[in-house]
Amino acid sequence: MKKNTDKLNLAPKPVSQKTKKKAVSLIFGSIVSLVIYYGVGATNIPMLQMGVMIAYMVAFGALLAAYIIYNRAFSRKNITPDMLPDHWSAEEKQNFIRDGEERMKKSQWMLMIIIPLLVTFAAEAMYLFVWTGLIEPMLGGAL
Repeated sequence: MKKNTDKLNLAPKPVSQKTKKKAVSLIFGSIVSLVIYYGVGATNIPMLQMGVMIAYMVAFGALLAAYIIYNRAFSRKNITPDMLPDHWSAEEKQNFIRDGEERMKKSQWMLMIIIPLLVTFAAEAMYLFVWTGLIEPMLGGAL
C-alpha cells in the first residue's frame, strides 16, 4: 500500500535573515544579562547585588506591563474582519486589524529586553531550586 505523501510538505521552511538576527540578538542579550547578573553576584557587595536584582525585577515588571498594555492585552491578535461588529465599515475593520499588527511590530523592541531578563530569572530559579535544592544535596557537597 502506497502512502500519499504528495500533500504533506515536511521540508523545513527557510529561516529569514530578520529572524536569524533576532535570534542572535536574543542569545547575545541573554548572555550579557546573565554575565552582569552573575558577575555582580560573585562580588561580595550585598548592596550592589541587591541593587542589580531589584533593577532587573523592576525593568522586567515595567516592560512586561508596558508591552501588555500597549498591545491592548493582545485583544487584536488573530482577528478577522468577520469577527468584528457588522455595523463597522470595511475600512474601519481594516484599520482596527492594521492597528493591532502595527502595535505588535512597534513593541518588539521590548521583547528584546524582556526575554533576556526572563532567561536570567529562569537560570536563577534553576540554580536555587534544582541545583542547590536537589542536585547539590545528592552529591553530598562533593563539588
